[in-house]
Amino acid sequence: MNMPTELCRMQVSELQRRLAKKATDKPEHRFTKLYDLLTWEPLMAWAFDKLMTNIGSRTAGIDGMDKRTAQQNRDNIIAELRGQLKARTYNHQPVRRVYIPKANGKRRPLGIPTLVDRLVQLMAKAILEPIFESDFRPESHGFRPGRSCHTAMAHLFQATAPRQKKMYWVVEGDITGCFDHIQHNILMRLLRRRIQDAKLLGVIWQMLRAGVMEGELFKKSPAGTPQGGIISPLLANVYLHEIDAWFYQNYTGLNYNEKNKRRKRKEGNAFYVRYADDFVVAWNGTKEGAERLKAELSTFLRDELGLELSAEKTHLTHVTEGYDFLGFTVKRYEGRGDGRNDLIIRPSEKSVMKLKAKIKAMTKRGTTLDAVRDKIEAMNYLLKGWANYYRHQASSSTFDYIGSYAFKRMETWLQKKTRQRIRAIYRAYYRKPGRYHTWVAGGMALYHPGVLTKIERMRYAHRPNPYLNTTDEVYLTYHHDPHAGKEWGGAHFYGEEWTKVRAEVLARDGRKCRVCGKGGRVEVHHLRPHQPGRPHELHNLITLCATCHRQVRDPQSEVSRQLARITP
Repeated sequence: MNMPTELCRMQVSELQRRLAKKATDKPEHRFTKLYDLLTWEPLMAWAFDKLMTNIGSRTAGIDGMDKRTAQQNRDNIIAELRGQLKARTYNHQPVRRVYIPKANGKRRPLGIPTLVDRLVQLMAKAILEPIFESDFRPESHGFRPGRSCHTAMAHLFQATAPRQKKMYWVVEGDITGCFDHIQHNILMRLLRRRIQDAKLLGVIWQMLRAGVMEGELFKKSPAGTPQGGIISPLLANVYLHEIDAWFYQNYTGLNYNEKNKRRKRKEGNAFYVRYADDFVVAWNGTKEGAERLKAELSTFLRDELGLELSAEKTHLTHVTEGYDFLGFTVKRYEGRGDGRNDLIIRPSEKSVMKLKAKIKAMTKRGTTLDAVRDKIEAMNYLLKGWANYYRHQASSSTFDYIGSYAFKRMETWLQKKTRQRIRAIYRAYYRKPGRYHTWVAGGMALYHPGVLTKIERMRYAHRPNPYLNTTDEVYLTYHHDPHAGKEWGGAHFYGEEWTKVRAEVLARDGRKCRVCGKGGRVEVHHLRPHQPGRPHELHNLITLCATCHRQVRDPQSEVSRQLARITP
């Protein structure tokens, strides 16, 4: 099992290319003997190494095995799993359920499978995805290789922006608890259209029916795919592909003559784009026709897929009023000169207000103990990430507004921190590092999105199956939420002088671990516990890699014994 990683990757990529080619050349073909691929050594080695590079591998499932333990027992885990799969004794364990907050104040359930189950899911996904990518429609953009929120917005703009399109009404669609209400029997029937291997389908059935553990309480999973599973987005796309096919058969797939007949009968035509369970339908007919389309879609979802449109999030809106999709506001404006209309896509007001709330929280009075440089650096992380998400649309004026708002909030924060007159603050921190004036401290300048972020319009181009004719690994473009995650507010546990002291220690030790000698990303460790309120002593600080730093927690580890022999 000691095959080189690059060789395994090339062999897996070649397998995926052959699966994609056969699926594309023979749309009616049903694949057999796929289960044996789960025990193919190159696929198992590639999947294990890829899983270990995932940040989520640090989190353990119900068995308590984390990334560090798995890496230490790599060959044993792969050999044992291979034996279970060959003997068909493998059983998917229940997933550990946790809850994460949503924007509306509710909580989203997140399932965490064990690392071994995640390994099997990753292998199954590597086999199934090249096959079903040959069937998926171009209107689907969520959780697919080479596609993202930005390709969805570019596709929407290309299809509805031209003035001759004359789109009037928009159905903003959202499915209630989509991932939680996927019907297992229907999903298995859809998988059987392409997969004839009963053994592989049996493994997927185990994944669906494994159940969840909330603390010490076990709950069955009669419906839904666990949010957090590696294979869940692919299975959801297989399920929701039926919506794409329904729109293609009834609306988007009609030829020019059929669409022209509908226009003459004043029935209207539709354009449709979907990202996961969020979708937009643009309609060029009357409002009554759009309402009928919405009712037809609701009936189809309920009768064929067992899903319901969300009454709270599904709206019927005129394009001149504007609608929100994936964090953007899409609205048609009247031209000033010729009276013609233009479609403009900007960051939504909701997204701007959320960003302003975060900036305000980072610069409130209770944060004035943070160092000025650290506060500017933390603000830059937030501003750059937000601006990079929205830089593909008409965001220039919004970027200018956000840049000015961040500048004024930083000015207010500096007044609270220094308790000096405004002139003294400007003399100390106001500089012109480039083409604009901003706040500067310790060589770190506050980022201004309106000046430093370049607007680059993304044009939509049809993307064929990404697994065709390539020997490179195909990566999934993960959904990027500019407001997701926990941002750093600029505060250090060891006080505002920690940034300067840490830089001195890294320079002294050459950015290498003092125990194992590894370079790259290293951390600074106190040999003896630091006393709050006292200055840091450089001889009490040492650089360690992340692996050695974790082992320090165990006083019986070899790293702890080596550090005990070092005299501060």
